[in-house]
Amino acid sequence: PAPPPGEDSAVTAFQRGCELGCRDAMNNMGVLCEDSEPPDFAEACGWYAKAAALGHLDAVNNLGYALLVQGDARGAVAKFEEAVRRGWGGDARFNLASVLEHGSGCFKDVQRAKRLYLEAAEGGCGKSAYRAGCLLYEDGDSEGSVKYFKQSAASGNPRAMNALGVMMEGSQGGGEEWYREASERGCADAAFNMGLVCERDGRREAV
Repeated sequence: PAPPPGEDSAVTAFQRGCELGCRDAMNNMGVLCEDSEPPDFAEACGWYAKAAALGHLDAVNNLGYALLVQGDARGAVAKFEEAVRRGWGGDARFNLASVLEHGSGCFKDVQRAKRLYLEAAEGGCGKSAYRAGCLLYEDGDSEGSVKYFKQSAASGNPRAMNALGVMMEGSQGGGEEWYREASERGCADAAFNMGLVCERDGRREAV
């Protein structure tokens, strides 16, 4: 609900900040536009562009994401590239790698995507560590994939926990513990895999 007349709100406060030239306020206005119901990505792009022009690197990355949602993959890649080039953190690398991995509206470059995921993972990005683990697994590097799945799992990623369950079950044992933790965190695949383990071991309950 709107605040009573005369009372501040996030929007009015950020708007005042924007009028005073605060780039953080401009970026936050963009976030509020994305979070509105329905989301207004076009207006968000305008705010992100203003903040980015003042050197706000998070806004450069956010502008890339908003462009991607609106179907402008090439524009998004250009902004993600800019954010990476200017030293922004793991989110920009993850976003750029994700577009390059899947070829979303632009050229596909899985090898560069893997390098970007690995760079972001080394910087502590858990979601990048998961994707790095997946690509290393596809390349046949089980040892490397386990390393990055564990890193991602340590950040709380249930999909990485499920992946570890699959790998541990097939080789070292201990898969059940990973399935249990992942399913408790909402991973449907892990709950299914846990069910298969129980069924295989004869641990059935009457229906």
